[in-house]
Amino acid sequence: MINKVDLPADRFENPYLENLKAKNFIFGKNGTGKTSISHAILKQYNDQFDIHLFEGFNSVVGDNHILDAISLGTKNASVQPLIEATQKELVEINKDLEPLDDQGTNTYSKLQHIKEQVKQQEKSLDDCYIKSAKKIKNEHQKLVNNFNYNKNCFIKDIQLAHKLTTDEFKVQTSLLNQKILGKVNEVHFPTIEPSNYLQTVNKILEAKPIKLALINFRSKEDQEWARKGLFLHKHSDGEYEQTCSFCGSPLSSERIEELNSYFSDEVKELEIRINNVQEQLKQLKKSISNIMLLDENSFYSKFKQQVTEFNLQVETAKTGYMNFLNKLSENIQTKKKDVFTHVDPINNNIVESLISFNELQQSHNTLLSLNTKYGNNLDESINNARIQLLGNQIAIQLDAFQYTRECQECCVKRETSPA
Repeated sequence: MINKVDLPADRFENPYLENLKAKNFIFGKNGTGKTSISHAILKQYNDQFDIHLFEGFNSVVGDNHILDAISLGTKNASVQPLIEATQKELVEINKDLEPLDDQGTNTYSKLQHIKEQVKQQEKSLDDCYIKSAKKIKNEHQKLVNNFNYNKNCFIKDIQLAHKLTTDEFKVQTSLLNQKILGKVNEVHFPTIEPSNYLQTVNKILEAKPIKLALINFRSKEDQEWARKGLFLHKHSDGEYEQTCSFCGSPLSSERIEELNSYFSDEVKELEIRINNVQEQLKQLKKSISNIMLLDENSFYSKFKQQVTEFNLQVETAKTGYMNFLNKLSENIQTKKKDVFTHVDPINNNIVESLISFNELQQSHNTLLSLNTKYGNNLDESINNARIQLLGNQIAIQLDAFQYTRECQECCVKRETSPA
């Protein structure tokens, strides 16, 4: 309860109002200080009590002509002028947002103008989508896999847009047109250790059979002729003809013994070794000459360069081995003409430059494996190439239309449009 009120000293003789009760009535003529007392009470005790002052009906009643109503309360009455001022502003704003009868300009007319510009810009973009979709559908059907490709499809595919370089375009186009190939004809390389053949031939070249009889022949041809003649005159039971089949002269047992001694078993054994090696070399040269090259048409374009390089290695290897085997054959033939003649062995360096057939076989197997794996995944690769080429074509269409600039202008117009 309020017991005491401090009064303004500038207008009251007694600065205090004391001995107040629960209910107090203060009355007096106008100008005697009733209002000052009520304001003093409000100022001193407003933070402790809920105090309300009545200062005439104008302070609590407001007249709203627009709403055809009145507002009660001190707060409502105090804001009524603000409401009226705001309502006037709203009227002006509404006029600014309504169509004009004359040719003047307001926010409404500006908005309509910008809307028209945006509409034209959007129509221009829409024409771009339609024309671009039609061009891709008619001229690049393989890129879309859709006979009903339209502007909506094009808009959805804009996210794929990117330019390909000339080399990238060639690679992706080649991949898109790639057909699934059949099985590759494999190449098999002979198993050969050139150092073993060289060692075998050198042993023959270095062999020195002993002449057990002293017989002089006029030439190597005569010596070979006599050796063959001795064989032809021998019967199946081991006996020999008594008369020469060529000249009719008698063949003495002494002469046959001398010839057999000259052409001893050591010589025969050496000749057999020579014949065997010659046959091996012959078969080996045949197998090497039969080595086929890989067919480039059986490989996907991605591996054609590798196939070309591989075939070049094979050709080089075949040439090297054929030269090597011919060298062995020539030297051993020289030895065969006269087994008693010394022939220098072949230098071991001849095998160092030869390409390993084992390594070629491994390279061959790897290349075939990659080609087969690529073929198995070709559907996915072709689809990826289609997407890459479609993105490139979309980028070309958008650049021709200056799509980025048009979109930016459209966005600017929308942003500058009045709310």
